[in-house]
Amino acid sequence: MRTHDPSCEYFLGRKLYGDDFTPDEIAKWFREEEEGHATLGRSKREREGYEYNALNAIHSFRYLGKWKYPDVLSVGGATGDELQPILRQVDRITILEPSSTYRNRILEGVPLRYVKPQPSGIMPFHDSAFDLITSFGCLHHVPNVSTVVREMVRVLRPGGKMLIREPIISMGDWRKPRVGLTKFERGIPLDIFRSTMSDTGVRILQETLGGFPLTPRLQFLLKGHHYNSYAAVMFDKFASRCFAWNYRYHPTTIFHKFTPTLVSYVLEKPGTDAASAQTRPGEAHEAITEGHRTQRTHGPNNDN
Repeated sequence: MRTHDPSCEYFLGRKLYGDDFTPDEIAKWFREEEEGHATLGRSKREREGYEYNALNAIHSFRYLGKWKYPDVLSVGGATGDELQPILRQVDRITILEPSSTYRNRILEGVPLRYVKPQPSGIMPFHDSAFDLITSFGCLHHVPNVSTVVREMVRVLRPGGKMLIREPIISMGDWRKPRVGLTKFERGIPLDIFRSTMSDTGVRILQETLGGFPLTPRLQFLLKGHHYNSYAAVMFDKFASRCFAWNYRYHPTTIFHKFTPTLVSYVLEKPGTDAASAQTRPGEAHEAITEGHRTQRTHGPNNDN
């Protein structure tokens, strides 16, 4: 992997580390991260369960309304627990997940299908195959974020929704071991996130900042994780908005660390539901043709 001085454009947030990697560098990253997250916090997840229900509800799910989303794609969704609040609105779930640790067949009556992602970031699905796509805390584990986001937009039907939540700070110096983090994960600079969304043509319906550093200190007042508390999430949202002016991708002083550290997006692909009539119910669960696979594989690539 490449190494850089902390004053370089990556740490200044002007470029996204990994998004300009070669296919060989991407493949190495993929191998390192493939089981990294599953191994890192397995015992804690088994003990405490999913930790972000209130955060997802306030930042994301409340903007979906009561509409039905028959085919849902969860990018990096592990066991699918993140989707529990909207299961009544869902018929089928596909989880694009690199780790073999997570393999459930059904989630409260909703069938799950697991598909393993490719390092290239190209997704093995037809265009306009899904009504809703979620990606909560996955993209910062992949190098070629711009490719993966373009693919997410491609497989989303016109008029469909996309929910994304990711860290927007460097998370420290990724060239060195960091406690509690996988080897290569790093946040996505906010300006780069915004420009990536703009380049794909999706509409940003809602952008919400969060992850204020003092929020975890509320945990001693709570019975569970702070992001499972609606009160804590509302405080976090307010504090993050108040300190948005102090945002830096790679904060190096105590004062600069008083900044929002994550962003959530509610996005919509332009178009009408008429385009989705070209996709048969359940078509997202069919393997793409070999010819289509070859065409996509040799397409533009920054790579996941």
